[in-house]
Amino acid sequence: MGWQLAVFINIFLGFSELLVLSAYNLLFFFGGLSALSYRYFSCFVSVVFLLAGGIGFSVVGYLGVEGYWEGITDYRTLAYGIFAALLMLGIVRLEDLGKLHIHTIFKVLGDASFSIYLSHGFSLSIASFIFSYLGLLAVLPKGVIFLLLVSSGVVGGLFLYYIVERRLMHWSKHFIASRYP
Repeated sequence: MGWQLAVFINIFLGFSELLVLSAYNLLFFFGGLSALSYRYFSCFVSVVFLLAGGIGFSVVGYLGVEGYWEGITDYRTLAYGIFAALLMLGIVRLEDLGKLHIHTIFKVLGDASFSIYLSHGFSLSIASFIFSYLGLLAVLPKGVIFLLLVSSGVVGGLFLYYIVERRLMHWSKHFIASRYP
């Protein structure tokens, strides 16, 4: 908790540029807090979280596309994290209560989320280079470019998930089972 508090304070006071105090570390805290607390929320509160998280996350993304977050990436990261946590709290709790059925595509995205997380920067770099090389950045609306980049990050992560992660998971399960029956 002390570490997360130091990260939170560092966002506003900016006393260190150490990676250990990066705003991105709060995202793990938000995820853990969500996992520990989601069962304590009512259906109504979960719907409010879902709506507030979805709208807030979209607004933060739109503001980013329009350039409003220039130079204040820690605040953007904090805003994304808060709204993503609210969105996930609402979704997970409503699913847990049997009020929401999650489509298979979202389950696949959830399974692949770590691969998407690990590879999205690389995928975005490649997509940005291709879009720039083709001159698309100058002619397409910013919103379309944003959607194309998000899609590129997801597709790259899914590729990594199916080609590498699933195979490694399968291999490691068999390896461990053969060593420790």
